[in-house]
Amino acid sequence: MEQEINETTLRLRLHSLTLNKNGIRELCNVVVKAANGPKSSVVRLIVSGNREAISTDSIDKLISARWPEEINEVSLEAFDNKNFVRLLMSAHSMGANEAVISSRDSEWVTTRVKEIEDFVSEHKNRHWVFFNAPLLSLTSLALGAMIGAGMALGLDLSFENGVLAGGLGLVVSVSIMSQLHKVYPYILVEGGRSSAKSKLRKFLNGAILALVGGIVINLIWQVITQLVTR
Repeated sequence: MEQEINETTLRLRLHSLTLNKNGIRELCNVVVKAANGPKSSVVRLIVSGNREAISTDSIDKLISARWPEEINEVSLEAFDNKNFVRLLMSAHSMGANEAVISSRDSEWVTTRVKEIEDFVSEHKNRHWVFFNAPLLSLTSLALGAMIGAGMALGLDLSFENGVLAGGLGLVVSVSIMSQLHKVYPYILVEGGRSSAKSKLRKFLNGAILALVGGIVINLIWQVITQLVTR
């Protein structure tokens, strides 16, 4: 009688991450643990973007290769006759962005899951907010309202003109916020080569904080000024 083979399979939803080559190497080291078997073991490591792709079964070759300026997807897979690990990471949140771990040994699966979860917790970023439509809408509405209120108080506008100023602020904030996901990918993999988007991200990292801070400070100042002059 043929013995039944029981397997444990877990899928992990990957959080928004920022990774460099060292981070990819760490993940590869976890993935290839599934290919410790004999001749049946398989390793596939792929980094792709801008119509370029590096595909290899060697971690060292993958890391030493010249990567695309903007990386759209990373696929890491390894398996033998007992174990299986696959990590799919896409620049867009609607992509796969998951880890699949399977083995006949449930403890082996638990250990790999813990390694991946620890790694993810160390490399999480906040880029997911640019893919969250409800949160973006609320943020745009709040910024638009603050811009309108600041302009209305500072220029002593009538109620109607204040509403128009708020509408203008809302249009500006929506236009900006709705485009940020194109600059800040859900999974950001830095390959060591500077691109136009990477330079823009560096600029926006400070500019966004300065802009939001300026809007808030201006509104507070206008409110204080109105209270003092009354």
